[in-house]
Amino acid sequence: MWHSFRFLRSKPDVALGIDISSTSIRLLALSRQGEQHCIEDYACVALAVGAVQHGVIYQIDCVAQALQAALKQMRVSSKEAIICIPDSCTINKQIQVSDRIQPQDLDELVLIEIDKHIPYPIEEINYDYHVLGSSPTQPGMYDVFMVASRTDYINHRVQALQLAGLSTQCVDLESLAIQRAMQTSWMDAQQNTILVLDIGIMHLKSLVLHKMTIIFMHEISRVGDDDFGRNHSNQRLGSVDNSSSIESTSTFSTQSPPTFRGLSAESKIAMGCQQLIALQHQLLSQINQILQFFHSSHATKSIDQIILLGDGAKQTDLVAFLTEQLGISIHRANPFVSMHVAKQVDYDAVMDDAPLYMLACGLALRA
Repeated sequence: MWHSFRFLRSKPDVALGIDISSTSIRLLALSRQGEQHCIEDYACVALAVGAVQHGVIYQIDCVAQALQAALKQMRVSSKEAIICIPDSCTINKQIQVSDRIQPQDLDELVLIEIDKHIPYPIEEINYDYHVLGSSPTQPGMYDVFMVASRTDYINHRVQALQLAGLSTQCVDLESLAIQRAMQTSWMDAQQNTILVLDIGIMHLKSLVLHKMTIIFMHEISRVGDDDFGRNHSNQRLGSVDNSSSIESTSTFSTQSPPTFRGLSAESKIAMGCQQLIALQHQLLSQINQILQFFHSSHATKSIDQIILLGDGAKQTDLVAFLTEQLGISIHRANPFVSMHVAKQVDYDAVMDDAPLYMLACGLALRA
């Protein structure tokens, strides 16, 4: 038995965060001098359909080849990377334990708790835990955050990096990486309740941060063709591209793209606009559903801000549309707002792509 989320503790000069999704791989290289970070380079490469599904790697060679292609585009030499595993592939839970328990007994207690929640033999599980401190609600108890995942889910990621010539410095949890990026880039909202929406091509993920602590999570899988995210995803080929949480999954289908054969240019534009409007309203409906789920379990809290990230966050006029419909302050994510940018990186391009690199940034910040 070993701890999957504790690989190496060294801190390279340049930290490399790698976001492996169902449709692409995004790499971000950050350097650090004191408290100041600098974007050294970044890249994105599309993945073949089926290589990664629902956070699970099914084609390790395909992912490794995409990683190699992305590394060739980047002007960094770091070979140590920080990756993450989606929350949907884990069991993560906050538990309370007596403050009298000995450190050597805590590991066994966590294993017993994990065994209650994961329907696999314990030898097929990797896990980690962190003592958060004294429980604010249970005197004489400690709050402990634990996370566990099937060994294969992690090993496949590590193997893909090895085939690409990289070593794994650390394996993080997706939600914690986004939380870390938010804590760095939204310093003026430390006391707020913020809904973070990751609008991907294959999913709509949400998490709510209250005083920068995760209190709610929800994921919606998207089935069918989705031009909403795909048409506005990053294609920059030059550098191409914790309190208890509530997790649930639902599904909605998107309409197939319209057929434009035989139509005039004006008709094509009109049909494209109609489809975009329909997709915006569909997204609005799903956000309202997420808000209902959140308020049903957190009736005393209201959302102060919504932060958009992912492929769909770059869609033109989306912020204005959602702000008008929801009446909530909405912004595109920009984890780079207070960072320097290396001379070899196009400043305007990286700032435009910022919503796509929230997760990769949160990973690189862990180094």
